Amino acid sequence: MFNDATMKMMKLFASDEKAFNLAVWFDESVANWRQAEFDWPENPWVTFAAGCGILLGLIWVIYLYVRDTAQLNPFWRFWLLGLRLLVIAAIIVVALNPHTRTEQNAYRPSRVILLVDTSTSMSYPEKEVITASPAESKRTRADAVLELLSETELIDQLCDDHEVSVFTFDQTLSAQPHHVFSMKGARSFGVETPGENPNAEVENASDDENVSGGGAEPPENVKKEEDEIKWKDIITPSGHETRLGEALSDLIRKQVGPTLSGIVVFSDGSNNAGIEPDSINDLAIKSNVRLITVGVGGKDKPVNLQVVALQGPTDVHVGKDVYSLTALIQSQQMVEKGIRDVEVILNRRLDGSGGKPTEFDSQTTVLNQDGVTSEVKFEVLPDEAGVYEYTVEVKPLGKVTELTVDDNIKLKTVKVIERNTSVLLIAGGPTRDYRFVRNMLKRHKSIDIDVWLQSVDVNDLQAVSQEADAPLLAEFPEGFPRRPSADDFQEDDTRPKDYDVVICFDADWSRVDPAGMKLLKDWVDRDAGGVVLVAGEVFTPQLADPDEEWRDLMTLYPVFLQSNLLAVRIDDDDGTQAWPVEMTREGQDAGFLKLGITPDDDANDAWKEFDGFFRAYPTGGEKAGTTVYARYGNPKAEAGFGLPVLFASQFYGSGRCFYIGTTEVWRLRQVSEDVFDRFWINVVREMGQGRLNRGDKHGILLLERNEYILGETVRVRARLMDAKLQPLLVESVPMEVIDPDGRPLTPPPVMMPDPTRAGEYVADFRAGHSGTYRIEMSVPGTREMLEGKLQVTLPQLESISPEQQTRVLSGITRDTGGKYLEISQAKTELVGLLPNRGETIVINEIITFLWDRQWLMYLLIGLMSLEWLSRKLLKLA
Repeated sequence: MFNDATMKMMKLFASDEKAFNLAVWFDESVANWRQAEFDWPENPWVTFAAGCGILLGLIWVIYLYVRDTAQLNPFWRFWLLGLRLLVIAAIIVVALNPHTRTEQNAYRPSRVILLVDTSTSMSYPEKEVITASPAESKRTRADAVLELLSETELIDQLCDDHEVSVFTFDQTLSAQPHHVFSMKGARSFGVETPGENPNAEVENASDDENVSGGGAEPPENVKKEEDEIKWKDIITPSGHETRLGEALSDLIRKQVGPTLSGIVVFSDGSNNAGIEPDSINDLAIKSNVRLITVGVGGKDKPVNLQVVALQGPTDVHVGKDVYSLTALIQSQQMVEKGIRDVEVILNRRLDGSGGKPTEFDSQTTVLNQDGVTSEVKFEVLPDEAGVYEYTVEVKPLGKVTELTVDDNIKLKTVKVIERNTSVLLIAGGPTRDYRFVRNMLKRHKSIDIDVWLQSVDVNDLQAVSQEADAPLLAEFPEGFPRRPSADDFQEDDTRPKDYDVVICFDADWSRVDPAGMKLLKDWVDRDAGGVVLVAGEVFTPQLADPDEEWRDLMTLYPVFLQSNLLAVRIDDDDGTQAWPVEMTREGQDAGFLKLGITPDDDANDAWKEFDGFFRAYPTGGEKAGTTVYARYGNPKAEAGFGLPVLFASQFYGSGRCFYIGTTEVWRLRQVSEDVFDRFWINVVREMGQGRLNRGDKHGILLLERNEYILGETVRVRARLMDAKLQPLLVESVPMEVIDPDGRPLTPPPVMMPDPTRAGEYVADFRAGHSGTYRIEMSVPGTREMLEGKLQVTLPQLESISPEQQTRVLSGITRDTGGKYLEISQAKTELVGLLPNRGETIVINEIITFLWDRQWLMYLLIGLMSLEWLSRKLLKLA
């Protein structure tokens, strides 16, 4: 029978989350082992002393019995002495504790982990382009690893002595292995109990103990060796960062153990985010983990020319905005090779025209230094409404072979619109943010504003100085979203009659009746309105109280609000220290929040230079579907839901809601007034694009952003209406996505209903190629077609140092027992570097005490009773 400790151990192997790594392999040849044992003293001198004592005792007993029975018949003399000696012999046997030990053994295999780099730098050529043949120049680093693992006998040779697990990493480490190859000649993924064996004296466990004959199954997403492994899907480069140090650190901490023979890393050695790989060497040595690195890629810095970015606005107005399209150019090793002159060509095409892009402008620029960004600016005056695709292409004026030409082109889509954007400003009081934003929007040629300053008494409206297109409003517009002044517009007036964006600076919502709040909610939901909600410490706390009065309004907030009284940590300091803005990954990628100051900036440097805010409104977490862009960096303000949210947005119906958790955005002016203005103009345009882009009454296509990094997941959301302009209710809606090569994705993504919002549908797909993706979707039951576009760009981090980092790869393996190998050496040398560290373990042990028998007790009692009775009959003492 299995004892409790054994059952716990076997359950651990069968059900622990690391079962695929701690799998016990059952070895029939050592399954059952049995031997007889005695408890001899370990010290030989003790054994000798005990033997002498027993011998002297026997001599003494024999002497006494011979003297005591000297007058008796020889038969009785031998009879009594024999009974006494048998009793003494039985006691000696019990004292030696004779027993049999029956063990059930199992084999824990030696393990090897293959860690493969899947960042986009692995899509670069394996060899230097200049020295490679045409065929070799097309062979990527990932192709080289793929060939080694799938087309050679390396895996098969490793499986002779090891269990082999395959992990991948880029910006993150794969949570579980993509595949586990079993060691030859054994069965893995659980503990197999033996069949019945009369000599083993081991009973089979019941099925509910997870140790039945079949063993425990591995996690569902871990491939067993009979499953077909799709190497290409596993090794395809997709990550836009390489966190080699973090991946190794996580893997060592999770997989370390006595049976781990080593970790083999297949990489070009790039590490552009996270901890430094050099620090992993100490961790590996302390953990007794052998590290082997297999380097891929050319070792010399390659020649390359790229367009880092094409900067410019997304929405402009006809004849009002002379805007700039700025191409940022960067070279590697070109200046060193004497090539300085490059041609920058700007092409333009009217979207939907079906024609090819035509050259709009071109310039020749001189590269001053490799690795330094050069700026080429094109001035454009929009003269006709429409959507234009601008493509900037850079060409070296000299003969040179580049690492890749995919990064020589960047595309920017600019929408030229005829009408202005109409904004309603609502402010609970004349805060600095309100005043700066009001004045800035008034000066902007393409924005019309109306203002409702709630702190102004109705009788003082005319006396209050304000800059707006119409007199100060006395109340929430009765005909919202129609502008109160729209009735006075002439027929040929191009000004918008309805609001596109509403900005609320800590508004006093008690001044708006429930009907007005419902109008605001329905406008966002059905008419693609955009609302900006700025939280303050005067009126916002009233919204934190659960009250039916605010139900319609609170659905627009992307976050859960707390009151200042409940979140006392906001007052833990005296307000004299600024705390930084902690941008999330989504915030760093959001185009409208990129406020780079100079062309050399990484587009988020304005936030890095900014000291931060002194106050932020406390939040109780974000709602489902909310995108958080930034958090307040004061650790004292952290509650159970994390740091307070500073910037967040959500799609609500066909519109957008943007939350700002501070009334101190005006402090951005310390960086520059342009940065402050750029922030607010970008927010207004981002929130207003739903109204400006809507043209189909039965649907609107919504993208979280228009630019993605290669390998990222794109989420597409659509708000659809049926022929009666009611929310469309169907099981799914087909969608076609055309990749940059003009081929539709297969299988095509399918939009599924959002269970929380009627008429809304969501689909995801991975951006696997750089360039422009087109999205097309027909609205069921109508003739309307929804279209959208997005740009996928190559990650810049991966192109900073694309050559193989041999120093990094060699440093990782130092003093770990492993070494650095060229990929050409791995096939012949790798197996010999990985010793078999498998071990046989006892998974069950049964000890049977041979003296612990009833018959032995009865025998002792019988012998002593016979001796006593005989002595009585013979009249002995």
